[in-house]
Order: sequence, then C-alpha cells, then structure tokens
Amino acid sequence: MDDARREELERRALKVREHAIRMATDGGCFLGASLSCADLLVYLYSEVLSVKPDALSDPRRDYFFLSKGHDEPALYGTLAELGFIDPELLSRRTVRRAARTLRERAPCLVWVPDL
Repeated sequence: MDDARREELERRALKVREHAIRMATDGGCFLGASLSCADLLVYLYSEVLSVKPDALSDPRRDYFFLSKGHDEPALYGTLAELGFIDPELLSRRTVRRAARTLRERAPCLVWVPDL
C-alpha cells in the first residue's frame, strides 16, 4: 500500500470516529470500542472484503459479522463513509435512534433480532 492510500484510509477512519463520537453524545454505547476499531473496519471494507455499495445483491459478495455490539457506531460510520448508507442517516442521531433508522432504511445491513 502506498503512502497516499494509507493517508486516505486514515482520513476515513478519523471521519468514522467523528460519527461515533457524535452518536455517543447522549450515551448508549461504549465509545472506546468504536474508537479502537475504526481503522480495522475501514481497512477491511476498503481493502479486504469483497463487497461494494453498488453490488450488494451479488451472491459472491463477502459478509461481515460484527458480534460485539459495542462497535455499532464504528460500523455505521464506516458504512456511511464508504457509501453503503447515506451519512445523513447518522447526523444528529444517538446510537439507538441511528440503529432504529438503519434497520428500516439500510438494505446492506442484516440484523439480528434484539434480545
């Protein structure tokens, strides 16, 4: 990976952290989990996983399973920054409100029922 690409990914990870911080302003998440995995999620979605916003119905696409729910804000931010969801869906929303909105409007996400 060249320096320009690395810098681009670092900028995107910073934007993901900004989304997470904004969504955490009213509580409802463990912010540290999202801040610490932003780089990993951006790298996976940008460089490793075979999934693109315009090819979500491709049967050969990769799926990413996030089992640690505390990282939800980072996942939402990553999907917004990489074009999978509209970033406006995250603006001025807490994590809980963003989750409700995305369950209704984000076809790229497969949801596990709330327990």
